[in-house]
Formats: sequence, C-alpha cells, structure tokens
Amino acid sequence: MKRIFVTGATGFLGQAIVKNLLDNNYDIVGLARNKSSAAMLENLGATAHIGSLQDINSILAGIEGVDAVIHTAFNHDFAIYKQSCEDDRHIILALGKALNNKSCPLIVTSGPWAIGSHSEQFPRAASDEAALVCHENGARCMIVGLPQVHNTYKFGLISPILEIAQSKQVSAYIENTNNQWAAVHLSDAANLYRLVLENGESGHKYIAVGEENIPFKTIMQTIGNRLNLPTHAITKEQAQDYFGPYAYFAELSLNASGEESKKALGWTPKGASLLDDISNAILS
Repeated sequence: MKRIFVTGATGFLGQAIVKNLLDNNYDIVGLARNKSSAAMLENLGATAHIGSLQDINSILAGIEGVDAVIHTAFNHDFAIYKQSCEDDRHIILALGKALNNKSCPLIVTSGPWAIGSHSEQFPRAASDEAALVCHENGARCMIVGLPQVHNTYKFGLISPILEIAQSKQVSAYIENTNNQWAAVHLSDAANLYRLVLENGESGHKYIAVGEENIPFKTIMQTIGNRLNLPTHAITKEQAQDYFGPYAYFAELSLNASGEESKKALGWTPKGASLLDDISNAILS
C-alpha cells in the first residue's frame, strides 16, 4: 500500500482528496495544525502529522519515508495574497529539494491559467514557477491547476463574494466587463489529483476544469436569485468599495479548459454545475 503525505489535508479540498485516496486503498498521512485537526483526520482513517506552513521543517519531517506528496495547503488570506503566493513558492522549492527523486512524486496546486504564465501577472503562478524548478532539478513534480472548486457548501472565491452580497444586500458585477470563469465540482477535483498521482507526467500541468465560459455576471445573478437580492452593475471605481480585497478578481477572466486533462488521464467530470450548486447553496 502506497503512503501519501497530504498538506492541507483538513481543508475543503484536502479532505476530499484524503477520502478519495483512502477509498482507493492508499495509506494517508495528513498535515494537521493541532490536536483537533489531527482527530478529524484520524476519524477519516488517515494518520495525522502535526505541523504548519510556517514551520517548513515540521512538514519535511512528515514526508520521510512516503511514496508521494500532494501539496494543497495555502494561506487564503487575500489581504496578503501576493505574500502567500511567494510563501508557497518557498514551500514547494523545499519539498522538491527534499524529494529530489523521480520515484517519489510531488503534486502541487496552482491556478487554472496555462503553464508558463508569470507571477508578475498572476501571483499564484509562483507555485507553477517553483514546480518547474523542482522538475528541472530532478524531482518528479506535477501541477494541478484549480478553477473555482465547489459543492453546495463552498465555491472557491465565490464563497466570500456571496458573503459580501449578503452583507451589502445587493449582488453586483462590474459594468462593461465580459469576464468568464471556470469551475470544477469538489469530487471531480479530488479524483483528478488521484489520476495525476497514478499517471501524471513530470513537468506537466493538469487543468482541473469541469466547465468553462461561465460569465461572472451570470454567477452574480445566480447569487442574487439564491439570496433573493437585486443584481446591479457597478462601476470599476465602485468595485473596491463593494468587493474589498476581491475587487482584483471580480474583473479578471479566470477561464480555462480541462480538455487536455480529460484526454491525457481519462478524467471524466460528473459533478453538479457551479450555477446549480450556487442555486442550492447551504447558507450559514
């Protein structure tokens, strides 16, 4: 039985990956920040390793003797987004150095843009850049590019935007923008990580897009309908006041295609659509 170390194992995506791997007869060691998180993992059937992103040595201690590492942990405080991306770069480089062995795969997580994008334009591309350095230095390193990962409880960046709409009592989008986003159901994303683990090619990026070309305006209209709120266009100048730290994303096209991942790995997304999950969102 192969032993896999998973960072972010108690998170939204991480738990889904852990469950998927356990169901497919893998032995899982998950990174846990405290005893409460450790208990959560142990209840799933995984082994917990106490550590944190702020202490890279604690992570490196956990990967000794494993057969692969899946790195999903990330600081999602978007007030310090660029710094979090650079922190992730350093973690990936440290993991790659420790796993400088092509028989022990390292799978890292990034955004949905094409490989070769630069961190000056997309800060999260720092993770891609680090993964490629690891690959070039001899590690077997693959990248999974995530769009908005969703079920009826969470929707990636859309979750805090939905909370903003609740707070403002209006669902808004920026006028004269035609930006589109891509998405993937949580279960489909977890399944892709396993397929990359089993058959991924080092240096390759697998885009986890189950559906694409979803207009951001339509996302906000669906949020408005779910919350029984009006949906209004706002100016670009008003976006910062409305969206706060998410204004940067609200005018971006976060679109991509998962067709190459489907062909390369036989990945077949089957989960509900993003708009269906928003329409049936479980609200706190």
